[in-house]
Amino acid sequence: MTLPQQISAVATALAIVTAPATAIADFYDGFRGPSTFQLDQRLTLSQDDVKDGVTYTLLPKGFIDTDNDGTGAFAVTPFSYALGSSPTAGLGAGGFVKIRENASMLGVVPVLYHAGQKAVTISPTLFTTVKVGDVLLDPRLSYAATISEKEPSHQASIGTTVGYQRGRVLVGLDVEASSSLTKLSIDSIIDSIIESLAVQGIIRIDLDDDHTNWLQTYVAPTAVTEAWRTNL
Repeated sequence: MTLPQQISAVATALAIVTAPATAIADFYDGFRGPSTFQLDQRLTLSQDDVKDGVTYTLLPKGFIDTDNDGTGAFAVTPFSYALGSSPTAGLGAGGFVKIRENASMLGVVPVLYHAGQKAVTISPTLFTTVKVGDVLLDPRLSYAATISEKEPSHQASIGTTVGYQRGRVLVGLDVEASSSLTKLSIDSIIDSIIESLAVQGIIRIDLDDDHTNWLQTYVAPTAVTEAWRTNL
């Protein structure tokens, strides 16, 4: 198994659409996990002009790769709960394919039900990872359609994580921008990208040499997330 496969931790589209402040991106998004099952838990403390918030996110993930060649199927069953709000839960399915030893892609289509808003979000997302030496590039592209009692909304997002790895430590930055697709015009797209542009720092510390358990911290202007991930 290659090093990118061993270190892989897929941050699915579920994490992105349930995050309270900014997208929770990750390193090695495009690779499968190092084992068949992965348990991803995150606690986010956020603050904005309205109120402070605490959100817990649970992402059980499964990777089916029968011949261990880096290509197979992927599934996730997310759950997210913010204090004072109704929970969000859903199901995501997709697949992953190894392009080269240092490059891979993962696609997933999550379907989420937001109990408080009585809304459903469908968000197909494509992740890619390329590792060049100690440098990681993780571009991603997603589309989200939210259906509720109100008028449906449509949004497209693009982002990338750039990371640097030394031994058990990975550090990097994530940049993301999005635009509403409900009312399309050049001016509205540009305004949306400028207003939505979000940057966060990420640091990951592996707890063992096999890269099967790690702690990760995400720091954004209005939120801090602590994550713990274990592979079973």
